[in-house]
Amino acid sequence: MQEAKQLLTTLKAELKAQGITYREIAEKWDLSEGSIKRLLNDDKISLARLLDLCQLVEMNLAELSGRAHQEAHCLRELTEAQEAKLVENPRLLLVATCVINHWRLEDITQKYRLTTPECLQLLFQLEQMGIIHLLPNNRIRLRIARDFSWRRNGAITRYFTEHCRDDFLADGFCDHEGQFFIHGMLTEVAKQQMLEELQKLRRRFAECHEDSLHAAITARRGTAMLVSLRNWEPNVFAQLRREPLGDKKSGGDL
Repeated sequence: MQEAKQLLTTLKAELKAQGITYREIAEKWDLSEGSIKRLLNDDKISLARLLDLCQLVEMNLAELSGRAHQEAHCLRELTEAQEAKLVENPRLLLVATCVINHWRLEDITQKYRLTTPECLQLLFQLEQMGIIHLLPNNRIRLRIARDFSWRRNGAITRYFTEHCRDDFLADGFCDHEGQFFIHGMLTEVAKQQMLEELQKLRRRFAECHEDSLHAAITARRGTAMLVSLRNWEPNVFAQLRREPLGDKKSGGDL
């Protein structure tokens, strides 16, 4: 079952790299887009259908299996030096973010002030870093794992904290968006339970991101979710403590 899921994940990535949409497959097979989406997420897919899908991307089953094996060993995170290289060059960071979100070269140059040669030069750097593989006709294949993430407290996270977090929070939230601030007092057991729930939420966001990839880029919007949980007391409260700041207590803190 896990092998079938990896084959389908690889197949969906190849369809995306070749610009083949769910709508095109649906029209070709006289099915609905919803049926195609369910088919590509069903790890009990029939061999006949799997072979049909392989034909669409001009691969045989052995080639697909080999590609899936390679992608099972894709990058799950960059090194600290690689992340530092990205944040040193805002244009390189921009292009990296775009390709991780499955943008094509022409999508990037149409949206941002980058010429095709400039964008290609940046893509070459990403290829050298092992993030992508450039295909004929400037098509892009990602070489990162589905559960790829930035390093915990790494250069990208620090860059976001220093340059983007306040901008994200200060811009206001519309009715169809969400901002929630909740404060309470939890035991360590309860806090651990909440952390596990946040991990599930993170995985669900990744699933929604993948489910949205079949839609045209004009139907997708850059969306960010900032989730934090920690022991914390507002500084304005801490200033009113009876004991000096910095004293350690076993509990009872707001």
